[in-house]
Amino acid sequence: MLTAYCPRHDATLLFQVSRIDVLRNTPQGIEVELHCYCGEHLLLRRGRTVLPAASAA
Repeated sequence: MLTAYCPRHDATLLFQVSRIDVLRNTPQGIEVELHCYCGEHLLLRRGRTVLPAASAA
């Protein structure tokens, strides 16, 4: 499970791994694309240069 901020909900939510669409290992760190329960597509970046969560749409 992981947490991510959804702008449509205006809240941080808990997601199951089944919500993950794409997982990428990049030179800057790991990128996770997932979809929220409301349908919003989210992009998380984690790693050496951690950036704020952004909407993938």
